[in-house]
Amino acid sequence: MSAYSNHSPFDPSMLVHFRERIDMNLVNRLNQEIVKKVLESQEEVEVKTKKSGEEDSKNEVKNRGKLILDASCAPEDISYPTDTK
Repeated sequence: MSAYSNHSPFDPSMLVHFRERIDMNLVNRLNQEIVKKVLESQEEVEVKTKKSGEEDSKNEVKNRGKLILDASCAPEDISYPTDTK
């Protein structure tokens, strides 16, 4: 299919055929494979974060004081579309 179409790509009764062919054993095997892949990818991410965490601890910047921000001070000459001019 090269473009969008208003027509169904297959007859809805085909879903019944798919449902009948997919038994619980197949669903369980698919679930196990999905969980296995997710766990492997999480382990890879953990290894990468541990490595980057070691590098970050070497380059860590020490705290040099406090930063205090005050948002109550703003220029008063800002005009808004609802202001009268």
